[in-house]
Amino acid sequence: MNSLVTYLFPVSAELFMLVAICFILMVGVFNKKSEDFCYYLAQLSLLGAAYLTWHVFSINMATGHETLLVFHDGFMLDKLAVCLKMMIFVGGYLTFMYARSYNECFQLPAVEYYVLCLFSILGMMVLVSSYNFLSLYLGLELMSL
Repeated sequence: MNSLVTYLFPVSAELFMLVAICFILMVGVFNKKSEDFCYYLAQLSLLGAAYLTWHVFSINMATGHETLLVFHDGFMLDKLAVCLKMMIFVGGYLTFMYARSYNECFQLPAVEYYVLCLFSILGMMVLVSSYNFLSLYLGLELMSL
């Protein structure tokens, strides 16, 4: 159990984002009038992923390690990755704020927009933390979904 936690703790932000995307998708499918609720869930998922990214990085820095490599050197978490992820979260947050009124004005399906953008943000998160070509390709494919 300890080794599973050791492997999954550095990717907790990505796992949280994946679970949040699936939850938002299910809420949007089963509740047709949930565009505002899905907007708030998307914003909350970005804030939660930002918190988890910063928390994992601060715990890693407290132990004296600057670079964290997991999954047989396929995933790397360092200062640059955390800085880029925070910029991705801020950009996604602002994009959702500006797109909300646009989606309402032109009657666009907002739930699908939030889900696709969150998948793209998840792909960017994986792409920023990739350390080999397999995880780089996985991040590119998630980002282009």
